[in-house]
Amino acid sequence: MSNISQEHVLIRRDLSKETPKHPFFNRIDTWERESINKIQAAAETARADLRHLLDRTKNDLNLSVEK
Repeated sequence: MSNISQEHVLIRRDLSKETPKHPFFNRIDTWERESINKIQAAAETARADLRHLLDRTKNDLNLSVEK
């Protein structure tokens, strides 16, 4: 019975240890950063496109009102 208790203690100790970071976590972190950067770039492009469209529409309306 002592052997079982000792094994139990050893198993619990091993399970409570912090496991080293798996390399896949680094790959996921990299993928996350790259994805965020791409999304931010796409959002900035969309904002610029919208500003351009709104400015052009405003200018077109101003020109049609002045006629």
